[in-house]
Amino acid sequence: MLNSNKSKTYSEQEVMECFWKKVAGKKMVQTGLLKYVRPLNYKTDEKTVIVNKNIPILDLKNNNLEEFQKALTRYVNTFFQSDLYWANPITSCLDNYDKLIHAISTIWLNATADDFLKPIEFVNRYTDFLKDQTFEMYREPKKITEIQSLKGCNIEIINDEQEEFQETPTAINLIIKKNDFEKKMPRIAYGISNGIAYIYGIQGIKTYEEDSPEIKKVNRSRYQLNNLENIPEDYQSLFLRQEPYSYLSLFIFLSMAKHQGINKVAFPSFLPMRYESKEKFIEETYKRKHGKINNDSNDANKEHKKLLKEEEKEKNEHQRIQYNITNKFLAYMARMECDVLGIKISATPEQTNGTLIADISKMKPDLQTNIIFYEIDKKIEHLLKSYNREENQYR
Repeated sequence: MLNSNKSKTYSEQEVMECFWKKVAGKKMVQTGLLKYVRPLNYKTDEKTVIVNKNIPILDLKNNNLEEFQKALTRYVNTFFQSDLYWANPITSCLDNYDKLIHAISTIWLNATADDFLKPIEFVNRYTDFLKDQTFEMYREPKKITEIQSLKGCNIEIINDEQEEFQETPTAINLIIKKNDFEKKMPRIAYGISNGIAYIYGIQGIKTYEEDSPEIKKVNRSRYQLNNLENIPEDYQSLFLRQEPYSYLSLFIFLSMAKHQGINKVAFPSFLPMRYESKEKFIEETYKRKHGKINNDSNDANKEHKKLLKEEEKEKNEHQRIQYNITNKFLAYMARMECDVLGIKISATPEQTNGTLIADISKMKPDLQTNIIFYEIDKKIEHLLKSYNREENQYR
């Protein structure tokens, strides 16, 4: 088990030696006893190395390398100093050297195609994610209470930590509470850098318990979000297929961000290495399954065909999920432009090579347009003001 040394610091030479030896130009990366599919192409002024043609090339040309070394070293030392679960990969690392490999290899799982072209900006962003304290007040759960438009329920907000292979170190968890019953809403995986909130996921949480009668009433009230008067006719069927709780989770995060002075939100939509790693993992899994079949048996061909169908089905499902992720952010924010005054999509993934960008600087929910958003926004604003008053009393 990893015995992490948080006082450990690495020099640029040590970081880059590990980067070139264990990560850059490799198809597989080993930490602990396990190997992971993490192909990393790169180009410098001296050479270009491509190990997987489906992955963008990390651009270290034109004197980028020197600044990249500094940025990666800052990131590594921030990673080692962090107490967050995300930066303490105890399930996959046996020692601090494994942790170093993990830190400089997993980060590329979260890069868009544009990030591979701007690696210094990208690495600095993740250093900021680890240091960020924008939502520190929510480290202890806070409640917005008696939401009349949602049957008088409360919503608990928690700034929580994420596990080591998630896209971001932190996420906002939201829990609906009514009397003694509760329901988890989709969480928002996020990071904040240079005044921009990056949202990497709106992730539902599967539960297998039947909702209480109190929660069922709240569930029904959430469909008030589907105000057709706000939605252009051509988009109504698309928007009404969205899960209202996911849409509501996103709005709550946007409201929290706006009241903390954040005016821009970015949604990285396609992460090439993460996608390709999953594809290769599926291929390797079924390759092993094919290898276990006794080819001398009468049913060998039948078993191989069955596995090929299963593999194709699993790959198609993976592609479907990626398609939904890529389009979900655009659909949610296009709808949000209809429901919330002042929100504006300023760039689409096609324009930025992988990221949707929205301007929320003039965001102002309106009572007539969306009563749920209006009420929740006012309650979040009040919650923040109350917290700030309490904090000032103790200074």
